[in-house]
Amino acid sequence: MRRSHLILAILGVILLLFALLFALNAAEIRREWFLRFGMHEAAPGVRVRDGLPAERERAFADLAVAGRARAEAWFGPLRNRATLVFVHDQALKRSVGILQPFAWNPYQEGNRRVYIGPKGLSVDLVAHGIAHAEIKQRLGLDLWPGLPAWFDEGVATQCDQRPFLQPDALGAPDVADAAALASLVAHEAFTGDQGESNLAIAKREVSRWLRAAGGRPAVDALLEALRGGESFDSAYARLESARKAG
Repeated sequence: MRRSHLILAILGVILLLFALLFALNAAEIRREWFLRFGMHEAAPGVRVRDGLPAERERAFADLAVAGRARAEAWFGPLRNRATLVFVHDQALKRSVGILQPFAWNPYQEGNRRVYIGPKGLSVDLVAHGIAHAEIKQRLGLDLWPGLPAWFDEGVATQCDQRPFLQPDALGAPDVADAAALASLVAHEAFTGDQGESNLAIAKREVSRWLRAAGGRPAVDALLEALRGGESFDSAYARLESARKAG
């Protein structure tokens, strides 16, 4: 093969690889493009669509402050610095390419961004989304996929005061909860028609565990145990039984 043909063949392979990479990551590329060129920072850590009235920008910035304060009231000083991206209508949601209309903190973006969708414009949901980013920050992205979704959501709902998540509405834990948890290990279980009822199960169980294991510090202790190589099931049971024994 002549040298020129070899070079052309190599360039062709490289172009093909780039085309495949683009196809696989088209949604992420479109999102990054729109975030950079279709949105701007309305306040530190708050991005909004270009062209919004000033009062709307201020309202989003105020909502971000309130959501962060709510999350911090439960976690203590926040360690994550996630940007809140307000995706407040369906057209913008499609442009940015987010998957759900509430608060979305995708795994691949870790503690970098929380997307606040058209149905997420409340202190409860902003705080809920920030809580997910905080859990990822404290645990580490490499370990986060091993955390059962029901625990992740159960902790995040500690910052979420929507009526169906209040103690009077939740009721007491029952034997059905333990069986239900086995089907709530993936985050898809918390979307769709059963999303709210599954969130209630998660909050009920995690609230029970927190009371038994010693409150919010037990979450940090569990995450530290996972970073040290202990399994979730082991750490979850150990922290509860240790408190009872003490």
